[in-house]
Amino acid sequence: MRRLAALAGLTLTTALAACGGSDSSPTGPAMTEVDFKVDAATCSGSAAINLFVDGTMVGTETLSAGLDSHHYPTTVGTHVLSASIANTNGRTWGPTTVAVPAGGYTLLLTCQ
Repeated sequence: MRRLAALAGLTLTTALAACGGSDSSPTGPAMTEVDFKVDAATCSGSAAINLFVDGTMVGTETLSAGLDSHHYPTTVGTHVLSASIANTNGRTWGPTTVAVPAGGYTLLLTCQ
């Protein structure tokens, strides 16, 4: 009798897992990425730039006009992006609220 009960429990657990029952892992928010690009039409030279997503600094990179940064992971949805020249109280960009899609988003840093 115990074997039959154990076999029935195993079959039920296997069926639940196959159908996405209680054994399936929860999924988190969809991931994407953002990057920052220095506008070649309005900027010149290069500078160390602090990069921010939702008020948190995600990196500092030396970027030249026309180049973009590494890709920084984030979730799909609304985010606040900004940047500033590092180690100075100089130029800042943003904060800019954007809807970041699954395919990623590039914030263009202009120097007008």
